[in-house]
Amino acid sequence: MGKSVFGGATPLSSVPAVQPRLEKKGAAPVLFVNGIRTSLTRQADALEDIADALELPVVGLHNATAGAAGDVLQTLQDKINGLASDLVSHSITFDTAMFALHLEPVVAWLGTTDLSGNLAVASLKKVIHDQLAAGQPVHLVCHSQGALITARAIVEARAQLEAELSPVEVVKAIRTIRVESLGGVATTWPDGPQYVHYVNEMDLVTRAGLRQPTHVRPGVGARIVRFSDDGKGVTSSYPPHSPLTYLRHRVAD
Repeated sequence: MGKSVFGGATPLSSVPAVQPRLEKKGAAPVLFVNGIRTSLTRQADALEDIADALELPVVGLHNATAGAAGDVLQTLQDKINGLASDLVSHSITFDTAMFALHLEPVVAWLGTTDLSGNLAVASLKKVIHDQLAAGQPVHLVCHSQGALITARAIVEARAQLEAELSPVEVVKAIRTIRVESLGGVATTWPDGPQYVHYVNEMDLVTRAGLRQPTHVRPGVGARIVRFSDDGKGVTSSYPPHSPLTYLRHRVAD
């Protein structure tokens, strides 16, 4: 994305990545999904710092903001849709789902009804599907609400692939997805991708994510990196939650 804006239907290969000052030669671009209260300009500016922190080229998939209240509401709706989609696709069961009640008809309706209307989910689903269908791996880095968007998009992309490929081919394709979540508020992740989840114990936002003591499912084989960092030196309205604070603790590839 950088300083240019492309439509959601644009192939990933057609979007120029923001280049880091110290680039790993031949590295494929990382797709970064932002959290709440992030304007297009703010994300474009942040991508340069994120590319430098990752030492990888980065393309931003923009999660548009509707203001603080609107973004929080959309996040809650994304959570509900994500949980319902996981249940419908059998990624999780009623026994492990939050508020595990016998509400199959309601859950089935929620799994097919997009409460949030989050266009970023549809855009990311298309990118994931198209990359995997072409035999290309996908590397995703997501922050805050971006984690919910990413988890939902993976579930929906996998459902589309299941209608096109054999079960063995789907499993093989999904395994080529790499996900790094930074202070994510998603509590359930579909099995298959390679996950590293970063949790800052000083970030209050993560209490809505994998810091919850129960009802969390980070994905089979996921690595959770926990640390405590107040974000000193990071310019942000809430430094402990800034993606740049998280990237200071990124583990080596």
